[in-house]
Amino acid sequence: MASYSLELKDKERTVDESSRLVSRYLRAIFRKTKKAAIGPDISHRRTLVRSLSRDKVVREEIKAQSKGDLKKKEG
Repeated sequence: MASYSLELKDKERTVDESSRLVSRYLRAIFRKTKKAAIGPDISHRRTLVRSLSRDKVVREEIKAQSKGDLKKKEG
């Protein structure tokens, strides 16, 4: 925050330039707050799920949690 307030004070800026600077600063703050609250954006969720489901340890844990009662996929 200090760097943005210094930028606003140090240079003569137009209202438009100052509003863009403040807007950029607020977007960064909101993005960091959102990431802290809900975690990082997982754009490739299907890829992540697929790779997890192929992992041997994960498959063994799923089997243990389901007590071996896995339903077969009907096709």
